[in-house]
Amino acid sequence: MIARHFFLAVSILLTACGGGGQSSPIQPAPNPAPQPSAATISFSGSSTFSSPFIRLSGSSSGISGDVTLSFAQREYTVTPSAAGAWSWQAVQCSQALPNGTYSIGAQGVASDGSSVTKSTTMTVAASDEYMRVHYYRRDGNYQGWGLHLWGQAIPSSVITTWASPRVFDCRDNGWVEYWVPLSDANQAFNFIVHQGDNKNTPDDLVLLPSTFGRNVFIVQGDPSLYATREEALVAAENVGNASATLDLTEVGIGNTQSALAEGWADGAAFIEIYVRGYQDSDGDGKGDLAGLIQRLPYLAELGVKGIWLMPITESSDNDHGYAVSNYRDIEDDYGDLSDFQTLLNEAHQLGIGIIMDYVMNHSSSANPLFLDAVSAPDNPKRDWYNFASTDLGWGPWGNGWRASADGDYYYSPFSPTMPDFNLRNPDVVDFHLNNLRYWLNMGVDGFRFDAVGVLYEATDGSVTINHPDNHPLLARVKDVIESYDNRYMVCEAPDGPALYASDVSCGKAFAFGVQSAILQSVVSGVLHSDVYDFLNQSARDRMPLILSNHDHFAGDRPMSYMLRQNGIDSSNVDAYLKAAASVYMLLSATPFTYYGEEVGQTGAGGDWDLRRPMSWLDDAATAGFTTGVPFRPPVDNVLTNNVQMMSAMNSSLLAHYQALFQVRERYPVIARGRLAALSQRGDSVLAFSRESNGQSVTMLVNLSAQTQVKQLAKSQSVTYADVLQTHAVAINELAVDAISVTLPPHAAAVIVGQ
Repeated sequence: MIARHFFLAVSILLTACGGGGQSSPIQPAPNPAPQPSAATISFSGSSTFSSPFIRLSGSSSGISGDVTLSFAQREYTVTPSAAGAWSWQAVQCSQALPNGTYSIGAQGVASDGSSVTKSTTMTVAASDEYMRVHYYRRDGNYQGWGLHLWGQAIPSSVITTWASPRVFDCRDNGWVEYWVPLSDANQAFNFIVHQGDNKNTPDDLVLLPSTFGRNVFIVQGDPSLYATREEALVAAENVGNASATLDLTEVGIGNTQSALAEGWADGAAFIEIYVRGYQDSDGDGKGDLAGLIQRLPYLAELGVKGIWLMPITESSDNDHGYAVSNYRDIEDDYGDLSDFQTLLNEAHQLGIGIIMDYVMNHSSSANPLFLDAVSAPDNPKRDWYNFASTDLGWGPWGNGWRASADGDYYYSPFSPTMPDFNLRNPDVVDFHLNNLRYWLNMGVDGFRFDAVGVLYEATDGSVTINHPDNHPLLARVKDVIESYDNRYMVCEAPDGPALYASDVSCGKAFAFGVQSAILQSVVSGVLHSDVYDFLNQSARDRMPLILSNHDHFAGDRPMSYMLRQNGIDSSNVDAYLKAAASVYMLLSATPFTYYGEEVGQTGAGGDWDLRRPMSWLDDAATAGFTTGVPFRPPVDNVLTNNVQMMSAMNSSLLAHYQALFQVRERYPVIARGRLAALSQRGDSVLAFSRESNGQSVTMLVNLSAQTQVKQLAKSQSVTYADVLQTHAVAINELAVDAISVTLPPHAAAVIVGQ
């Protein structure tokens, strides 16, 4: 920056010297008196501005009254602070300076009445395109509020640091504006208004200028982006009463009958589906409910009996969906309530149940309930969330307390944009129970509950995970769900799932931790202790198994995990994956497969990579997921691992998954029978049996890369066969009461007496 310093008492005049600007200079007073030594003014500014405005700042002393500035036939008054500092911007918001060099003239009055004139020049290099961010505060106080900027839409020189936000360019009728140069309007424009660590809202904001337009209006405490000032002002008037837009009515029990066969979920094999990444029906690059409906025949043929939908309610994250902004509406990107009703109807006709993901622990910071809560300390919704006047400094994963714009702190351990509900408020609990009945009345077959281990915390922060109060609340939720026929409920509680797999709690909880032990068993070739312990766990059949899911803490997708192991490459990785699939699909009463796992999709390193589009075709650009541009690129191995190619191969990974799904359907005893373990820690073969109502089945999985032989007891006059038939398994009779089963490397068998 080139600074210009003048030591005089002045009023400032700008005259355009190029670039199309015109102004009329104010002539200096004739025969000015000598400048007194006590009267000084220093003003500074960059010699070149990549902005439509000239900004000028400086300081003065010995000035008699305010400094008056003139530019483009307008006058501006600058009142120096007590320290003599002042700043000025050259034009109103409705104007922008053309490129060019401008003359700055200075004329003013010292304390003795003398007048002096001087001039300098400054250059404006204005961008051809701007994103105009209009910001409105109800209190009218913009002191210290600046714009933090990043993203590919703007030049790198415009990107800010948190400590040095962009100051506003101009004021206009109670608003301020930031004119931000654009370099590529087709890229993301990311921003947030903040004052130090106080954010206008917790949400980072993003838009595409090419589709949104060049003006965006935001309002104090509101995370929404408005295209017009009129819309924004309406929102500003509704601050503190935003939840009036929500359906908060009490919901009673409606039709409790189920559309599915009695006990459908007792031994159902589920698939977890991320709707945004499964199938796009309209070419916008984002999956939707109509696309999922198109794929129901595939799921039925695979043998799926239950679908867990990652959140499909309206959210603010436009990705994973766990930041819920409306608990009784469908995500706009996915469709509407009629689309969801169609999905339920068509899935039920195929004998498939639909369970929804439900987030009871927290909402989006854009949820109108939180907007009301954070709007003022005395707002009626304040007690729906957890607020404190000071930073309490505790949380389950470090400090979970976040500064709000009014100086208080709210509890939001997952992220600033997902504040925790205050579940000690009975109104909040009733709100959630009413929401559950809302969806159950529509015909939903159950729920998966997110993050139940952190529903409650001790008020002093001494217990932040697995608080004892979690269980009575979940038992109450379970009572509501069980008041409807034939429904299913399962919980996510990674830190101690057995605590929640109880009738006095959730009833069922995913067996987190066992998934990595299954993969390690197959890599090492021997039964891992954690799998053996699960085999003998009394709550085993209330703890569904997975190999992976949408969260990175559960591990990478199995394909990516295996490809990182020594001795396993793409030429033999399917054998390892088949063995791992056999373990969890045969051992679990209700296994959950993550979409794309059945074709060996890759995914590693974070949630983003775990949630890529489903690989339907060998198309590197679209994966057959969309006719447009997918919301994120297909997985790396889409050309070799996709449904189209694997459907034509009898020995493919997909064919193996289909065989596992279907053998479970043909032999319900696999899921529902009494289990007896036939293996010990360190064995190369996982072996166990199930028996129910006189029917018995024995399941074997060779964990190793070598052929293994397992001896089993037999009943007299009974012939035994492998009904899974995915490998060349040999069964030989050793005696009247024994058989031997020869298992090729990584083979699985389901042995049934006939």
